[in-house]
Amino acid sequence: MLVFTLNASGDLQAHDLGKIAGLEQTLETYRELLAAKYSVMQLRSICNFADIECKTVWQIADGRFIIGDKPSRDKKPNKVNNLNEISRYLAQKLLAPLKDRLPNYQRWIISPDGALALIPFETLILDKQPIIAKHEISYVQSLSALALLKQREQDYQNLKARKTLLAMGAPRYHPPEQPPKDCDKAIRAPNLETFKDYQRALTDLNDKWCNLSGAKQELAALKQQFPDASLYQGAEASEAKLQNLNQAKVLTDYQYLVFATHGYLSPQTPALSALVLDLLDTTDKTDGYITAGEWLGYDLKSDLMVLSACQTGVGEVMRGEGVMGLPYAFYVAGNKNTLMTLWNVADDSTAEFMSRFFKKLKNGKNHIEALTETKREFLLLQIKNSRLPVYWAAFVLYGI
Repeated sequence: MLVFTLNASGDLQAHDLGKIAGLEQTLETYRELLAAKYSVMQLRSICNFADIECKTVWQIADGRFIIGDKPSRDKKPNKVNNLNEISRYLAQKLLAPLKDRLPNYQRWIISPDGALALIPFETLILDKQPIIAKHEISYVQSLSALALLKQREQDYQNLKARKTLLAMGAPRYHPPEQPPKDCDKAIRAPNLETFKDYQRALTDLNDKWCNLSGAKQELAALKQQFPDASLYQGAEASEAKLQNLNQAKVLTDYQYLVFATHGYLSPQTPALSALVLDLLDTTDKTDGYITAGEWLGYDLKSDLMVLSACQTGVGEVMRGEGVMGLPYAFYVAGNKNTLMTLWNVADDSTAEFMSRFFKKLKNGKNHIEALTETKREFLLLQIKNSRLPVYWAAFVLYGI
């Protein structure tokens, strides 16, 4: 495995980390556990108390971590009791060999590849504490994307008379009295034979989305913090409305764009990754799914787009392209930075997280500072018992 480091003075170095056996499987295991609302030991026994499948975590002889039945004796399995065991293992494999290059830099910009794009590096434990405790982390698709972002940052500093915030959220996914029976279940990305099948594949998901009561609270909190904010919710949080705003060049007027909706990530077909808007008033041309491919036709001038998107579905094949697809599409449309989630996030804790994040932005913090401080509050202050990574680590910033 080859890693490149580039410091602020332009010194680029290559580092060979060697072969890491079963890395992709370990990353998949780690991500699944990060997204769980229970500890590793609780997952092992919770089926005795609730209608939830028991999950046991093992480390086998070649170092990889797996979830399932006890492996055969020849694999020398050891039972894992704490998520930190995997955090430390990954940090030792991925970061410890780079320690001579890393400690003096408070800010890290990471360009992950493949399955690495689906884990938040700030959760890894190096020198007895998670990375987030000492470092500010953001992500980019590539070094070339980093150069483009820096140029856009300079260009947007000269923009004048922009309004502060436009938010769209709490769309109607179903009548309030008729919630779908499966709307709380994680959604798998469909395997498509041809891209032409995309519209059918997406509309087949319509009965999987729950209405988001927390999104209404989130929009209300944003309106309190930014009284001049433009809000669109309920029936107005629709693809037709968004198209109209785009055609009228309204979206180019705002520094911050916020979407408090469901989101859908398709690792196999990145252009299908989408924000899910109103599904009760759709047409053949406005199906409610604003895909990465469709975002290329929008015109933005935003410093930050926030995807406060709940229940983001990720398919079984762990690839980074699906995660990166939306931020890149937003960049092409004119956005600079994107705050998004890596797994299903809870409706109520997301509202709390976003309220704290935007309060810091309004008080003069930059995007990375605001995000880092909010994560540290959740981690260290146990806000509403939300210290588990599932409540704070899913939020990652693609940008600078």
